[in-house]
Amino acid sequence: RVTCTVEPRSRWLAEDEVKRLFGVEKYALVKFKVSRANCYEFYAVGREGGVVEAYYHPVTGRLVKETRVGDQASPKP
Repeated sequence: RVTCTVEPRSRWLAEDEVKRLFGVEKYALVKFKVSRANCYEFYAVGREGGVVEAYYHPVTGRLVKETRVGDQASPKP
């Protein structure tokens, strides 16, 4: 389970800033929300079809967790 912060929202980064950190322009489709654990949460579909789920700390902008499925850009074993 991912937990990010208990800081008040007045201390959080602006949504536009965290979207820039994530790189929304690199994806064909992006769903953005605030998770129950107070993280900025992204679900994105890449232009090549890979899916990304990522959680960012809303105060620091640090990537907390990222899961990629079917990402064509990942190195092959």
